[in-house]
Formats: sequence, C-alpha cells, structure tokens
Amino acid sequence: MGGTLLLLLMHLIFPAGAIEVPMFISRPSPRPSSAQKSPKDFGTTGAAPSEDPSFILGGKAGVVAFTPPPGFMDNSLVPDFANTTETNVTVLRGRTAHLHCHVLNLGTKSVSWVRHEDIHVLTVGRITFTNDDRFEAHNTPGSGVWSLLIKYPQPRDAGKYECQISTRPPKARVIALTVVEPQAEILRAPELFVDRGSTLNLTCIIPDSPEPPEYVFWYHREKMVTYDGARSDVHVRTDKGDVTTSTLVIKNVDDKDSGLYTCAPTGMKEASTTVTVLNGELPQAMQTGSTCRAYVGWHVLLVASVLYHMAWWTWHSCMAR
Repeated sequence: MGGTLLLLLMHLIFPAGAIEVPMFISRPSPRPSSAQKSPKDFGTTGAAPSEDPSFILGGKAGVVAFTPPPGFMDNSLVPDFANTTETNVTVLRGRTAHLHCHVLNLGTKSVSWVRHEDIHVLTVGRITFTNDDRFEAHNTPGSGVWSLLIKYPQPRDAGKYECQISTRPPKARVIALTVVEPQAEILRAPELFVDRGSTLNLTCIIPDSPEPPEYVFWYHREKMVTYDGARSDVHVRTDKGDVTTSTLVIKNVDDKDSGLYTCAPTGMKEASTTVTVLNGELPQAMQTGSTCRAYVGWHVLLVASVLYHMAWWTWHSCMAR
C-alpha cells in the first residue's frame, strides 16, 4: 500500500512523460544476508545501498523500477534561476508571446506561472489551470526552460507575470509583458487629388514597431486591392525594416479609382486616405482659392484705376490755371 502511494506521489510531482517507468524490474530487490551488516546500519529496510540509483517500488500491481532525474537525491543542489531569463518581453498584438523561465537544479520541485494582476495561478508544471485556452504551459522533457505561451495577445494581457519555484519560501522571477499596436500612417493623407489618366502613388509607413508586420494589405472601398495580374497597372511593394514601408501604385487612374484607400498591416492600427480623380476640373478647395485671388486682384485693379484718374484730374486742374 505504501509503495502504491509513493508511486502516485511521484506521478503528481513529475508531469506526464517526464518519468519512464517500466512495468517490471529485471533486478531483484537486494536481500540481507549473514555477510551483510545489521539492519540498523542501513535503516529499517535491512538492504545495503546500491550504486544503481533506481528505486524499488512495490504495490498490488507488481514491483516497478523508477529512475529519477539527475540531482533528484542531491540536496546540496538548490533550485535557482539562470541569468539567461529575459525579464522584459515586447510583442505585437495578435502575435504569440513567449515568456521563458530558465531554472537550474529543479530536482523534485515544480515551476508555476502566476499572473501578477489578480494572483491567478495559470500553470503548474506542464498543466494549465485557466479556462482561457490562449494560455499554455510548455517544457521539453529534460530541459530546464519552462515557458508560458500566450496566443493572440491583446493590450489587456500586458502586465507582470511571475515564474515561481516551489521552494520554501518560494523563489520567483517577474517578467514584464508589453503588448504594442503600432499606428500605420499614409503620407499626404487625409485627402489626395489626382488627374484622370495620371499615376496614383500612395505610401504607407509603420514606425515604432518592435518587429515588421507579417503582411501589409491595401483596401479600396473596403475591398482588398489585388495585384495578381488582374490589373497590370496596379503594383504593391513592401520593404520591411525598422520602419516598414508599403507603396501602392496605380497607373492610368480613372473615375472608378476614386474613394477611400486603407493601409492595413497585420496586428497594427490601420490608416486611410480619400482619393479623388479629377476630369480636368479643379477641386473645390482650389476653386475657392482661385476665386479669392481673383477677387483680391479685381479690387487692386479698381483702386489703381481710381488713383490714376484722381492723379490725372489733379494734374489737369493745375495745368488749367
């Protein structure tokens, strides 16, 4: 009965897959003999220690052998965090966040992830304790890196997360997560006028991003702009870098090319501009400006004419005297 409880305890301590337990041992349990020392020299079992680190566990299901991981019985090794643990992580909205915690000499202890904001235990070992399926514990057997994965992170997920080792008192390492959503920007927005038959050139930039967007899509009147050959006069070029630039070029524009254009990088805020294709006429803003200039010019001409006539009348009066 005691062996069965011990075996169950081992399964609780070590996650599934971390321990290889053969069903039956090939090595019998050592038996005391007259040549051996008395049981009190070895404890209550009466068995001499063996160089083989395997344990013999008994139970109703039979006798099994359990091979512990390295350092399992070495109490001189104290669990601690490696200096490689990154304490600040920045990720784009919607891009999976990886929080890594590198633990040394874990032994029989376990690693947990706790959300600082509400002290909610998210994971223990490889088991996840939250109904939010975006959170996932990850550890490769034999590795000391225990990771918390957050799929499709949103700005509300930003904050502090604590990696804990189940020592007494617990050891903890806090990791700060920042979720950013950079703002795209279209140059010469929010309104642009082009002549019919000319070339439309729209440039979208994405500054202040920790990494380039995976894709940059262009939309015209909420419909994606395609450049797969359906229109040979439509071209899109995207250059990724510290500042990602995407350029939409449409040659020989027509009335159908007027409307709202949107630059939409994945995981980032969109930017839009309104394009108006002119048929030789001036846009309203330019017409208003021209009218004002004409109005001012007419008044200047009128004043000049009055001054001329006044000067002529004065000169003529003087000559008549």
